[in-house]
Amino acid sequence: MKFKKISFLASVLASLSMCLSSFAAPYVCADEAESETPVFSDDFEGETISGWGVFGGSGELVLDTDNKKSGNASLNISGREKSYNSPSITLDSYVTKLETYKLTGWIYHEGSQTESLTVTVKFTDSVNNDNYSGAAQIEAEPETWTYFEGTVTVPEDTKSTFMYIEAQNSALIYNIDDIRIYGKAPQTEEKPKFAPKDGSASSFHFDFESGFDNCNSRGDMRLIRTDEHSFSGDYSVLATNRTKIWNGPIIPIDTIARGAEYTYSANVLYTDQKADPSHSFRLELQYNYGGSEVYELIASAEAARNEWTNISGVFTIPEGATNVFLYMQTANLEEGVTELSYTDLVSFYADDISIIRSDLANTKSLALPMILAISLGVAALIFMFIVMKSRFNKKPVSEGNEASEASLENLTKEYSAPGKTDSSDNKATKKPENKNSSSSEENKPEKKASEARPDAASAKTTGTKAPEKSEKPENNKSGQENKNTQNSGTGKKKKKNSGNNQKPDSAKHSSGSKQDSSETTREQDIFNIETFSYEDENANYETDSEDNPLDAPFDGF
Repeated sequence: MKFKKISFLASVLASLSMCLSSFAAPYVCADEAESETPVFSDDFEGETISGWGVFGGSGELVLDTDNKKSGNASLNISGREKSYNSPSITLDSYVTKLETYKLTGWIYHEGSQTESLTVTVKFTDSVNNDNYSGAAQIEAEPETWTYFEGTVTVPEDTKSTFMYIEAQNSALIYNIDDIRIYGKAPQTEEKPKFAPKDGSASSFHFDFESGFDNCNSRGDMRLIRTDEHSFSGDYSVLATNRTKIWNGPIIPIDTIARGAEYTYSANVLYTDQKADPSHSFRLELQYNYGGSEVYELIASAEAARNEWTNISGVFTIPEGATNVFLYMQTANLEEGVTELSYTDLVSFYADDISIIRSDLANTKSLALPMILAISLGVAALIFMFIVMKSRFNKKPVSEGNEASEASLENLTKEYSAPGKTDSSDNKATKKPENKNSSSSEENKPEKKASEARPDAASAKTTGTKAPEKSEKPENNKSGQENKNTQNSGTGKKKKKNSGNNQKPDSAKHSSGSKQDSSETTREQDIFNIETFSYEDENANYETDSEDNPLDAPFDGF
């Protein structure tokens, strides 16, 4: 009986343990839920500081490899002047309106007592009003890593979200590490301005169209993103409530390449009517080098009131420089001047801040001349090709013309040489011999075709054979008389009927009988022209002889 009671008690304990284990399961799941992928995470394990700056401008950020919660390094801040001078970062690319986010991280300091620190998120609305929300309150023991966590909800009317971790003791030096933000990621994330952490980025541009672009306030002042004035686009940033001449917008650019020359450019505007008509503004760099903080002037420019003015210059950040920032401010006080004027603290706008590596800029400046040179070269080649092709196509025609000219010259020589007999090449165009002609007439050269019409020579060279007449002229004696008349000393033909207005060497007419209308004339075959004759019973015309077949055709009255 006693044994049965013990068995029953054991079963009850086993059942109870199973129930307890079932209740413990959700707790494990909650831990696993907290370990989901955050929308933002920074362990400071890179070689440079990316995205983080000093809120208020006063302070120095370094990667500390001696004190870290995990990994190889943490982020350390020193040189603070105000309580709000603290590590800060813009979260516009990581949060969404009306969503709640959980913020976690670790804090360490080497002070002598417990220090109070606060994680604060600043929201800027559409009318540039700033709202501050305390996400977490930390009481950090000295020389101990203290964990913190808190939640924050992004308001509906929010244009920019900015987080900073400040200490109430303005002299406190402290570290932060393993910063995480959990929640709903934005639908469309903006690409970080300084994406490469290896210094390989060749250019940066800050136009403030989608947010502050990691631009912060330098010193005790207020920075507002506004659409009241802009150099380009719709937005710019306004530096106002300035208390020092070095107050102005500041941008962390620690991912920029060292030892490379960059061209820095920014546009500035001030509109306060109480300020002087013009004032000088400066574009400067701030970085740590050789254990000290360095300030370098890039360029300055005199700006006229109500006019956008560009400030630009070149600078090379040395190897070994850390915590590099670009900022704008008004001119320094002249030597001997100790009091600040109203203009020295004037509010001003900044827009279109750009950083371009000089070798890239030079490449772009050479791109247009290179394109023009290549285009001209291609055009020249095309022109030469067209000219050569045209000459090549014209060459056979030219050779044909030369051959025609040579043939014409030879033909002219043959007909112009006295007493020269017909060659074998000219037999094709000769008329059959007239049996009734005398032997002296047989050797008499024909009249040159070129004297009648230049196209006759062309016909001769092309091998066109002159058509033979179907019948001989009836009056050989008349033709012989005409020959004798032509070869007389006057060198002119004589008309048998002086009362006729017909030209002496006009169309060819027969003095005896009329030619058959179906007979093809020499003019039609050789010269390719239409001829016709006028038969007047009362008129008497000269006729061509058989030995002079290439007399001129009729050329009108």
